Amino acid sequence: MKWFVRILLVLLVLIAILVLTANFYMGSIIVKAVNTAGPAAVGVPLKLEDASFRLLKGHLTLRGFLLGNPEGFKTEKAISVDEITVDLDPKSLFSDTIVIKRIYVNAPDITYELGLGKSNIGRILEQASGPEDKEAGQEEKEKEPAKEEK
Repeated sequence: MKWFVRILLVLLVLIAILVLTANFYMGSIIVKAVNTAGPAAVGVPLKLEDASFRLLKGHLTLRGFLLGNPEGFKTEKAISVDEITVDLDPKSLFSDTIVIKRIYVNAPDITYELGLGKSNIGRILEQASGPEDKEAGQEEKEKEPAKEEK
């Protein structure tokens, strides 16, 4: 029975360390991930200045979000937001339904620009969808039977 109590204590200590580490470092991990992987994923400049994450409170705040425009558009940015805050029920993360209590968006600035037959937002979405979706769309078109002319 003593070994069971020891194992349980070790597990509790490891969980506490994990939670504390997530609270202290998750914000910087989010910023680094967005700033390094984000531009490659969406094909336009992407910047996040700061993030804070509180696991036990279910609180996430993102500050200084900027999504740039693709080449060929006049304006520098498509979307910028001073602050985005999401509060959710932390217990719901372990269930089938995540309960979001609040989403707060402070000072959003969205620029919709038309150019060369497409909008900046449309081009960003097209680039972010990746080549897999484009190839799938082409395969669907090839599978469609051709219309017979009489």
